[in-house]
Amino acid sequence: MARNSERPTKRPPADAAAPGVKRRLLAVDDLADSAELVARIAERCGYEAQFTSESTEVERLVRNWKPDVLVTDISMPQLDAIELISVLTGAGFAGSLVFVSGLESLMRQQASRLATMRGLNVLANLQKPLDVRDFRALLASANPTD
Repeated sequence: MARNSERPTKRPPADAAAPGVKRRLLAVDDLADSAELVARIAERCGYEAQFTSESTEVERLVRNWKPDVLVTDISMPQLDAIELISVLTGAGFAGSLVFVSGLESLMRQQASRLATMRGLNVLANLQKPLDVRDFRALLASANPTD
């Protein structure tokens, strides 16, 4: 599992992954342990995963590493949900988005609606703490190359 590193690569688009090609997941949370946990679960579900606790790194990682799935907190000190959605659309993020937050359900739903209105593909919005079993099932459904 890599943290905040770039690796040059050539790969097919997310919706055209060939059998045996690992999809990429980027986990973003200001709590490094939470981001790392998401990345570890993703690896066990067959993803190539990276994580960061630096919200200022999101745009660079999305542009350079091109994750297929981005799992992110929506309430971080340097980047709230509205700013995050702007960063992702500006960076051309074309993958699936999963919001994970301890905020009330209404806030997660509003973030999901805004992201969808801005053209992003929201796969789910989940409450912290994560239910690991449900999260694994979600990742498995989003990773048909397994």
